[in-house]
Amino acid sequence: MSDIFVAFGRRGVSRDVFDITYQKTKESGWNPICQAGLIFNKLPDGFVDDIERIFSDSHKYIFDDALVFLKDNPTSKYILSFGDKLTQLKKIERAGITSYLDSVNITSDQSKKDFFGRLGGGRTMFIDDKPKVINTIKANFPGVFCVLMRRGLDLTVSPDIHADAIIRTFADFNI
Repeated sequence: MSDIFVAFGRRGVSRDVFDITYQKTKESGWNPICQAGLIFNKLPDGFVDDIERIFSDSHKYIFDDALVFLKDNPTSKYILSFGDKLTQLKKIERAGITSYLDSVNITSDQSKKDFFGRLGGGRTMFIDDKPKVINTIKANFPGVFCVLMRRGLDLTVSPDIHADAIIRTFADFNI
């Protein structure tokens, strides 16, 4: 997102305006072009090209430990992402990780409950960085092993968080 902000910032958009419009578009599934539509009367020259360039470099945004996990873990793996389908698919496909995945699932359900409802039973591990989403999945699907990812954050969380494990990196526990 910092690189996306730079594309907006080069065109005179303040951090406050960027954050406000990001939150507005995030509710329905963030898309940088839709966000720009809230700010500009007409998309600035080169803006779409800048966004495409950032998405083309999506591989730079994959954490090293995540790539190791994807490559070396023999279990089934799914990406479950909330947001605008075209935007999310573009980022994920250009990150170069789809060959390590069983499927990519883009949902319009922020809580991600719809996916687990369709998935059915079986042993499943779910990793997310949003405590609210972890709590929702754990409350509705208690058999799902929920892992809260807290990169760069304190591992101490409120007792109201119902994660089965809390980690900073994939190396923090053996899966």
